[in-house]
Amino acid sequence: MEYLTCSSCGKETPRVLARCKHCGEVLHKHDIITPKDYEIKSRAGFTTFYLWFGLVLNAIMGLAYFATIFTRKGLWSAYDPMYTRIYGFVSSAILVYGYLSLMRWKKSGFYILTLMAGVSLIVNLVSGNPLSFSTFSPIVSIMILYAVLQIKKNGKSCWEQLS
Repeated sequence: MEYLTCSSCGKETPRVLARCKHCGEVLHKHDIITPKDYEIKSRAGFTTFYLWFGLVLNAIMGLAYFATIFTRKGLWSAYDPMYTRIYGFVSSAILVYGYLSLMRWKKSGFYILTLMAGVSLIVNLVSGNPLSFSTFSPIVSIMILYAVLQIKKNGKSCWEQLS
């Protein structure tokens, strides 16, 4: 559907109307917004795949953690404490929201994922686990995500197009 921008109030109105639906001003042909006025956003196929992969993987993990909240056994070991199951579910839900935000071209999704990586790093360090790759893997995953968002398509990276 084509839209017109009202010269009086500046709001968009469907082209089929003779008057602005917001202020009643008569619409003129020169107010037509052409497709070239819209910024067409596109991302590289690998970037799209990476975002979908993160979204689906975290959704599955969130559902798995949610299912274990109602059982006596945990997900990874026979008797995970309840707080680890709840933390796993909540963090997976937040990560899903972050990936959805990135899919909708919002830079806030990246910041949400970065915040969760920092929280995960702190939890790993505070919990007394020995330092290993898994301790720092959330930070590595954010660096990989940032690199993936830099892949260009049509001369623009996904990162440049995020709002």
